[in-house]
Amino acid sequence: MSETPTPLLSPFICAGGANLAEPAVLPFLGGTAVAWCCGSPTKHKVNADALGVIPWGSDLGVLAVSDGIGGLPHAPEASARVIGRLAQPLAAGEADPVQSRIMDINQTMCRENYQGGATISAVLLEGLHCSSCHVGDSMLVVVDRRGRVKFRTDPHSPVGDAVAHGQLSEQAAMRHPQRHVVNNSVGSRAMWVETHQSFALDASDTLVIASDGLWDNLPVSEVVQMVVDGDLGEVGHNLAAAVSQRMAGAEPGMPSKPDDLSFILFSRRGAR
Repeated sequence: MSETPTPLLSPFICAGGANLAEPAVLPFLGGTAVAWCCGSPTKHKVNADALGVIPWGSDLGVLAVSDGIGGLPHAPEASARVIGRLAQPLAAGEADPVQSRIMDINQTMCRENYQGGATISAVLLEGLHCSSCHVGDSMLVVVDRRGRVKFRTDPHSPVGDAVAHGQLSEQAAMRHPQRHVVNNSVGSRAMWVETHQSFALDASDTLVIASDGLWDNLPVSEVVQMVVDGDLGEVGHNLAAAVSQRMAGAEPGMPSKPDDLSFILFSRRGAR
């Protein structure tokens, strides 16, 4: 019989322009987290994405993906600062730690007149429940064992708003020339944090948290088909390969937007 993997005891972070050579498979809160963070295959610039798999206890932790806003200075540093604030140890009696920390780093950046910004999608896992906070267009999707979308967040962007209100199809949105524009980001004085109340996470559910590098290249339905079943580490490798192929334009007629890409998958399926 194989030994039980040692739980993750300290934060796993990829930030500050770093790239992972392959998806990292991490034992996390009684399940498995798979993390991937890599710069654009065609852009000769530093990776502006960042992510964190952050344990705060044996049954409490955070999964977070942040994307530095392109076109603004210090994009890799901005996303790293957001993840770094979330990764700090939990203080005794700290209430609403994810939302309060996002607001705290935003206030700090505004006070500094910081010339940069980032999106953030973060999930707080507490026992068998999860809750989410997000700013911008990094998105969370929760898939059940039958491949049904149990929960998803809506991007804070003009194109995302149009899709959410039925004014634009997902396929049209993936080809829209303004799909990169966001109207909410950490580092802005007008920032707001969208929160969602805690809901039960079944053992067979799969969480997908990702920057727009995933959602601009693969529709949600395709991602769902890939992650719903199978070994999660293998799923992570297959997902990274599929997005890379799509970004390279290897499939004529399909959306293709080379970009930095970060995602975290999490599930307790198959866990002992």
